[in-house]
Amino acid sequence: MKNKPIKIYLLLFLFISSLWYTSCETRKELVIQDDPVKIQEMGGLSIALEFLSRETLEDMFGPPNKNPFITVKYAVLYFRIVVFKIIISNQTAQECRINLSDIEIHFEGNNRRPTNKFLLKQYWKGMDMSQKIDPRDAFTKMSKIDKNMAKDRIFIKPNGSYRKLIVFKSSFPSYGTAKIYIPVLDKGTQKLIYRFEFEYKF
Repeated sequence: MKNKPIKIYLLLFLFISSLWYTSCETRKELVIQDDPVKIQEMGGLSIALEFLSRETLEDMFGPPNKNPFITVKYAVLYFRIVVFKIIISNQTAQECRINLSDIEIHFEGNNRRPTNKFLLKQYWKGMDMSQKIDPRDAFTKMSKIDKNMAKDRIFIKPNGSYRKLIVFKSSFPSYGTAKIYIPVLDKGTQKLIYRFEFEYKF
């Protein structure tokens, strides 16, 4: 009986250790195993999609306290932010449309659509309040979201181009294969004309 408390503490220690290890594994940075830039062309419409690593995001948008595209590793409720730069070139005779809500990522069973500007702002407002971030840094984050994220509806005129960020936020894993699907519609008829598919290995 004297050893029973010791056994309980030992089991509790092992349980907490396993949770800590699992958390650390889950929260590792995504490391791309192939080319971060994928380019596809269909009928005169081309899309280049580039995965942006944490290092690249910090080079482009600054340190974490001023950067809305960086994952907060040690938040109690963990969400991984995954960012891609999309470049669209339209050499067709028709104006094309992409709805942000139609885009999907399938990442090892975790299927999500992109977050939009409003939702990402709401996420950071909550995070910044809980972490007591300098209001000037919080404002900088909001400005970068407005300036760099894709709109809810993207229109690309003939001989036109478009370049912005597509942002996903979820409890994505650290390893595996991610597939991204981007449907393209005719602006006038709203009918599907192309469906682009990109695959990344992490």
